[in-house]
Amino acid sequence: MIWRVCPSHPPVWTRSFTPAEQQQREAGLEQFITKIDEVNQLPATTGAESRMARQRFFANLREMAGSLLGFDRQQLDIIFSPAATQSAADFVAQARKFDPAIDPKDIYQAARNVWAMNGLQYFMGLEVKLTPSILAYSLLYPYTDNYLDDPAVSVIVKSKFNERFGRRINGERVHAANNYEQKIFALIGMIEQQWDRRKYPQVYESLIAIHLAQIKSLALLHHNGTAQNVDVTGISLEKGGTSVVADGYLIAGNLTREQQEFMFGYGAFLQFVDDLQDVNDDKQAGLLTIFTQENGHTPLDELINKTLHFGIRVMEFIDCFGANGKTEPMKKILSNTAVALTVDAAGRALRYTTPAYRDMLESRSPYRFSFLENRRKNIGSRSASLMKLLDLFAEPVTV
Repeated sequence: MIWRVCPSHPPVWTRSFTPAEQQQREAGLEQFITKIDEVNQLPATTGAESRMARQRFFANLREMAGSLLGFDRQQLDIIFSPAATQSAADFVAQARKFDPAIDPKDIYQAARNVWAMNGLQYFMGLEVKLTPSILAYSLLYPYTDNYLDDPAVSVIVKSKFNERFGRRINGERVHAANNYEQKIFALIGMIEQQWDRRKYPQVYESLIAIHLAQIKSLALLHHNGTAQNVDVTGISLEKGGTSVVADGYLIAGNLTREQQEFMFGYGAFLQFVDDLQDVNDDKQAGLLTIFTQENGHTPLDELINKTLHFGIRVMEFIDCFGANGKTEPMKKILSNTAVALTVDAAGRALRYTTPAYRDMLESRSPYRFSFLENRRKNIGSRSASLMKLLDLFAEPVTV
C-alpha cells in the first residue's frame, strides 16, 4: 500500500514564491474577479450578446490561468479546448434542466468531476464531451454525499435509503421514498440508457463498490474525534478510490488493471485532499478522517507531508494511459495540480500546523493564505453573481 510507505518529511519542492511574487499574483487575481463582476453587472442580453460575453470571459480566464497559475500554451489548449468548454456549458444547462432548484454550490462540486472525466476521456483517446453517464454520475454524489453526511438525518433513515439505493444500482425496480430519492434513481436510469447491464457489468460493479464504501463511511460519523477501532484510513482510501474507478468505467465501459489501479490511487488522494480541506467543519460535525483523528493531539505537519508524497507517487503510474506527445501536457496538469491542491487545502487547516511548517507551506503557494481566506469569505456575498455566471455558462457554444 503506497500510503503506508510514504514518508512524513517534506517533499523536495521544485517551486517557491516570494512575498512580492505572491502580491503580484494576488493583484492579477483581483483584476480577474473585477472582470467577472463586470460580466455579471451586464443587463439581460440576447443569445448572441451573451455568447460574446462568455467568449470574453473565457479569454480572460485563459489569460489568468497562463499568467497566474503557470500553465503553458499546450496545457491551456487542452483546458480551454472547444470540446471542454462545450462540455462545461452542456453540463450547467442539463444539470439545471434536471433540477431547476439545484444549489449552485452543488453544480460547482459536480463540475469538478465533469472536468476530471473529460480529462480521462482525453487520456483514453475518446471524444471529449458530456455523456449521459458523466452528467448522471457527476450529479449523483453531490446528492448522496450531502444526504449521507448530513448530521441532521438519522442513521436509521440513512440506512434505509442505502438499502433502497443499493437495490436500484443492482437493477431492481424500487419505489422512491421521497422526491429526493426519485431524482437519485432517475440518475441511475440515465446511466442505464448508455451502458447495457448485460454487456458492461463492470460499470455497475464499480457503482456497487462505491455504494458499499459509502455505507462503510457511515462508521466515521458522530465519533467526536475518537477512532473506537474504526479503520479510518482504509475507509477513506476505499471511498475515494472507488469513486474515480467508477469514473473510468462510466467513461469507457472497460479498464485495464493498470488504469484501474491508477484511478483508485488518484481517487484516494483526492479524498485525502478533501478531508484536509474540510478538517474544521468535519471536526465540528464529529466526522472521523485521518486529519480529525490526529487533530488536538499532534500537529498535522507530517500527515500533510504524507499526503503530498502520496499524490506525487500516484502520479508516477499515470503512464498507464500510454506515453505520447498528445497526453504529456495533460499529465503535467494533473501532476502540478496534485501538489497545488494539497497546499491550498493545508492553507485552510493552519490552526493545526506548527508556525514554522505554516511559513514553509505558504512559500509554496502562489497566494498568501490570508489572501485566499479573505477571498473565500467574499464568495458568499457573490451568490447572485455566481448564479448569473452559471446562466452565462449554460448558453450554447458556437465553435
